[in-house]
Amino acid sequence: MKNRIKDFYRILSVIVCGLMLLSALVACGDDDEPDSSGNQDQGIVDASDLVREWTLVKNIVYYSEVNSTKPDQTIDYSGTSSPKYRFFKVSLIDDNTLSWQEKSATGSSIGSAVAYTLNGDNLIDNKGNIAGKVEGFDISHSWNNLRIKWLANTDMNTFGAPCMSFYMK
Repeated sequence: MKNRIKDFYRILSVIVCGLMLLSALVACGDDDEPDSSGNQDQGIVDASDLVREWTLVKNIVYYSEVNSTKPDQTIDYSGTSSPKYRFFKVSLIDDNTLSWQEKSATGSSIGSAVAYTLNGDNLIDNKGNIAGKVEGFDISHSWNNLRIKWLANTDMNTFGAPCMSFYMK
């Protein structure tokens, strides 16, 4: 009789352990579900992070990407050399649409504002084309706060080749 009771408790403990393991697996499975909120294109920056005045510090134009015989070019914008700093005011039009307006040193608008929608890290123009991609954002840097790779022949890039733009806040 003692052996039967021991066997009963062994079987009961195996069943209880199995149920505990099964409930743990079910609970873990809920956390692994994909995000169904529709925000799967989250990038390294939110549109609200870009809303401020930016100073364009440097462009690296990748001419080698369109013509392998041509060297890349670095354009340094500093206050003592030509070309001088370029300033941009970025405003939020709606949740993800940004208005980029170039400004003079005195604050006057230069040219027309350009609107881009931020989708993940991609900046989409009004025709639905990718105009650029945010490659880095760290507001704690001294000058390299924002890096955007602009595609060739977009409103923010007229070099005829992709360029990496470095901005400071």
